[in-house]
Parts: sequence; structure tokens; C-alpha cells
Amino acid sequence: MSTRGIPFPAGDPELGPEQERAWRRQLLQRALHAVATPVSEPTVFDADPVQ
Repeated sequence: MSTRGIPFPAGDPELGPEQERAWRRQLLQRALHAVATPVSEPTVFDADPVQ
């Protein structure tokens, strides 16, 4: 999946409801992983989904 941010705050019109929900859940999981990771210097997180 490419990095795409949130271009459609009210939902991506090209995705069905279940696909949209799965994509948003994956985005949230990546964000939670990032904020829970201790860092001591500038850090770049991979855009790949968190397993």
C-alpha cells in the first residue's frame, strides 16, 4: 500500500464500507505503533502495515 494520508476525511469513494474500515484500522495501528515506539533521535517509520 502506498502512503496516501487521509485525502477523503469523510471516506474514500472508491472503497466499499468494509475496505474503508480496514484501511482506517490499519492507519490507526501504524499511528499507535509510532507513538508507542521510544525514539532518541530523528526516526522515519516504514509505511508498510504493522503486522
